[in-house]
Amino acid sequence: MANTILTSYPDGKRGASPEYVAELVKALAACSQQEMDWIMDRREGLVARSPKFLPSIGQIAELVGDRRRRLEAVRPAPTSYRRLSVEEQIEQPPGERRKAQVRELLGYDPAAPQKRTKRDELLPPTAEDFEAVRGAMKLKPPSASDATETLRKWLKENWEAVQERNRT
Repeated sequence: MANTILTSYPDGKRGASPEYVAELVKALAACSQQEMDWIMDRREGLVARSPKFLPSIGQIAELVGDRRRRLEAVRPAPTSYRRLSVEEQIEQPPGERRKAQVRELLGYDPAAPQKRTKRDELLPPTAEDFEAVRGAMKLKPPSASDATETLRKWLKENWEAVQERNRT
């Protein structure tokens, strides 16, 4: 493992003193396999943190400590709940009982084929339909005198604006 770390750096084996290599091997020997995986990780490991210079023993300890703190932060809180073992699993009710519960809850059997009711066909309205509606509403078209009166009122109220628009 120490050899892999040393060859990952430009000055790896040439720039490392024998004392440094001995201390590196001693620090790596104290690490578990999971910690070794953290150190050798290409994205977040030792080489990713300091890619140009050989790491110090303190950097190795710092990396392992950071990862431990991150794992502790996401560890679930202790709880009084306990998980059921395989032997303690709750038995599911039999299929027929479950189906009866569903039928009782819904009021019908969802597994049974449903009858589709035929919808009434919509036909377009005829002229007689329009006449019947018009007769029931008793609408009459406005007379010509009503339209003339409305035009006179509008001109009386807006005469100045009309004259101004005609001048420009």
